[in-house]
Formats: sequence, structure tokens, C-alpha cells
Amino acid sequence: MASRNLEVINGYNQWIAIVETQLVLAGQESTEERFDQMNRLEQEKEAIKRILKGYSDRLDQPQPEWAEQIMQSITKLQGLNEKLQQLLEGWHGNASSNMKQVSTQRKILNSYGGVQNSDIVSYYIDSKK
Repeated sequence: MASRNLEVINGYNQWIAIVETQLVLAGQESTEERFDQMNRLEQEKEAIKRILKGYSDRLDQPQPEWAEQIMQSITKLQGLNEKLQQLLEGWHGNASSNMKQVSTQRKILNSYGGVQNSDIVSYYIDSKK
């Protein structure tokens, strides 16, 4: 019984380590490589979640000292996940802003006849003052 509880706590500690690694990555510039790394870490977290679910299905009520350690791990995970969510929302905001800027630039370019389309009449004519 104690070994199962210890394995559950070790599982939560591995989960915490993964989220802390994700926090470090999320604090850096968002690149395709960072997204790939975050995805790999997310897959590792899912594997740990499945293992922990298997233990929770087989465990009886843990003893108070184990329950306290498990609750501390869960509380720490909640705090780390909130920080991670904020950083990822920042990544999302930056990506959305960049995509909107590219879309606006494309519309402006197309409205003036495009890059190499000399036979298309542009929608706008600049007037000299």
C-alpha cells in the first residue's frame, strides 16, 4: 500500500517537473520549435495522468500523511497550471495580433493592385495635395 502511495506522489512530482519545464519554455519567445517541445511535454503529462488514474482506481482511501502530500502536490500543480495558462494566453494574443497584421497588410497590398499585377486597376487612388 505504501509503495502505491509513493508511486502516486512520484507521479505527481514528475507532472510538476513537466509543468515547470513548460513554464520555462512558455517564458521564451514562441517559435515552432517551442510549440513542438510543449506538445511533447503535454504528451508526457497525458501518459502520467493515465498512470495516476490507474492508481486512483485501485487505491483505497490514502492514509492522512499520504493524503497531505498528495494534496500539496495537487495544490502546487494548480498554481503552476494557472501561471502556464497566462503565459500561453500571451502567446495566443501575440500570434493573433501577428496574423491580423499580416492580413491587414495583404488587404492593403491587394487594394493597390498587388505585387506584380500591373494590369489590375487598384481600388484606391492616392490624391496629391
